[in-house]
Amino acid sequence: MRRSTIAAIVAATLLASCGKKGAETISGTPSTEPTSDIMPSSSELSLTDTLRFGESTFVVKLNRHIDTTLPTVRDANGTEFFDNRVDILVFRNGTQVAEKMFTKADFDQYLSEADRRESVLQGMAIVTDECSAQTLRFAAQIGEPGADGEGPAFRISLTPASGNISIARDLSQDTPRDDMMGDEGED
Repeated sequence: MRRSTIAAIVAATLLASCGKKGAETISGTPSTEPTSDIMPSSSELSLTDTLRFGESTFVVKLNRHIDTTLPTVRDANGTEFFDNRVDILVFRNGTQVAEKMFTKADFDQYLSEADRRESVLQGMAIVTDECSAQTLRFAAQIGEPGADGEGPAFRISLTPASGNISIARDLSQDTPRDDMMGDEGED
């Protein structure tokens, strides 16, 4: 994955977490605050993008939620975290044409045992420069809680007309999990 796509995921996460322009807070949803010693892996956020292709206007909404029903993960220090899910809603000219929920399990076939045990679905972002009226493209990041932008990255294609989804591991990313420590300073 190009650094710009990874940077877009991290930037979207940070912007939404800080309440900057382009992010909106989720309101009217039930509280998912932990009622135990288990920590949330991230804050909840909602992002909306509007894309125009010819006479069609697409509105794409991404909502990241802390999901207390998913298996928890433990980091290297033994701290337990709730995982996230990301819901995507796609509207074309005001009519909903696609809806999909993603969890870390959707990427399971590409994850190492350590990723399954210690990582969460950090977030997703739309890759607007790769979208068309026929196919919307997204990037996703799996990683340790609080380690934005590190861990396996994925490319997702969604066909609004059929609802078909394809997921592929992005092998061109810059920081695979095994290389995150010890190679500091290399580009």
